[in-house]
Amino acid sequence: KNVASVMVTASFPPYLKKGQTIDIMVSSLGDATSLLGGTLLLTEVKGPDFNTYAVAQGPVIVGGLSGKSNRSMMLKNQTTVGRIPDGAIVEREVSITPKDPHHITIVLNEPNFVTATRASRAIEEKGYVGVKAMDANTIKIPIDKSKEYDFVETVALLENITFTPDTSSKIVINSRTGTVVIGQMVRLFPVALTHGNVSINIEDVPEFAYTFPGDDRHSKKQVSVKESSQKVIHLSPNSTLSSLVEALNEIGATPKDLVSIIQALKKSGALIASIELI
Repeated sequence: KNVASVMVTASFPPYLKKGQTIDIMVSSLGDATSLLGGTLLLTEVKGPDFNTYAVAQGPVIVGGLSGKSNRSMMLKNQTTVGRIPDGAIVEREVSITPKDPHHITIVLNEPNFVTATRASRAIEEKGYVGVKAMDANTIKIPIDKSKEYDFVETVALLENITFTPDTSSKIVINSRTGTVVIGQMVRLFPVALTHGNVSINIEDVPEFAYTFPGDDRHSKKQVSVKESSQKVIHLSPNSTLSSLVEALNEIGATPKDLVSIIQALKKSGALIASIELI
């Protein structure tokens, strides 16, 4: 009962050398209820090419708690997923070879035409002639052989160049946890907003003091309907992020209600933002 089948995964950062250590994620595959206090036996971590890139072993650290008795069971957070810090030793390196020794190519994490243009201009102002933004995601920088900087030092200097990236009007919603993140550039058209909740409660109320188990003739159904009263909020045309937050707080919207409100605002055309569900 104290042995579990697990899946071991890891992420290899670039320029990782043989003998270095990386973190390991251990996840239960079967019906085990907890990995708390468990130890991972020697396990090979293989890549998509079926070659062994690391070997992992060690005690599993779990961020949850679980307890069980004859009548009750207590569970807090996930107890079937754990980590082993520095639990794997790299046995095989992933080779990195520059395809173009005459250029340095920068790839943005988030494709954006404005951000790519601003980055190329900032790099060109630092003395790198011929910098060109190829598209919304790629910037190509020619390497000047006349300078005394080598490849590594040139990349280090490029990393210290600062500029202001473009801020997109995006709202990120995690419907599983009720988390909502609203960007600064979100704008609203004039709109009237209200939100109310309707709750229905059905109970069995006995008609007499004594009833028999399973006898529904001595009980009746009592249905109560409760609707919360909310006032209508008017959002002006120049509504910004702060005014939207104040209006949502004024009507007493919970995180779960906020998801429905934002979707309704987007459907009505009053919300100027893109919604991303994760």
